Amino acid sequence: MKTGASYGITPAGLGARDTLRLEAGLPLYGNELSETVSPVEAGLKRFIKLEKPNFLGKFRLQQEMTGGAQRRLIGVRMIERGIPRSGYQVFKDDKLIGYVTSGTYCPTLGENLAMVLVETAFAQPNIDLTIDIRGKKLLAKTLKLPFYTRPKGDEKR
Repeated sequence: MKTGASYGITPAGLGARDTLRLEAGLPLYGNELSETVSPVEAGLKRFIKLEKPNFLGKFRLQQEMTGGAQRRLIGVRMIERGIPRSGYQVFKDDKLIGYVTSGTYCPTLGENLAMVLVETAFAQPNIDLTIDIRGKKLLAKTLKLPFYTRPKGDEKR
């Protein structure tokens, strides 16, 4: 801290940012959105404007918007004790169906939660899945995103 201060470097709070973003179901480029994960798969259809002139990736987005994406982002709550981390594999029965994009213990909600990118057939609430956490397949249940929303009437003025 002392060494960095002379260069104007201050703590960024990336751990807190990541936890809060996860609870709110907000995607982070490189995790829930990337060159291999489209905005449709990440649940960001509302931001896609296909009526714009040609742009990089437009054809793929058109296909996913009309025919459906093969994968979708959904939330999971761990039923068994374990913290899901980015890259961990997600299974339905013994079939590999996806992976964890972001996961941690969420202090606001007091639960181990994750966002997972899975085959579309499994991207709906209330499905039992397992996540391979350090060699053990632990039970999780799918949930709708976001995990946390601010109560009505609690908006900043």
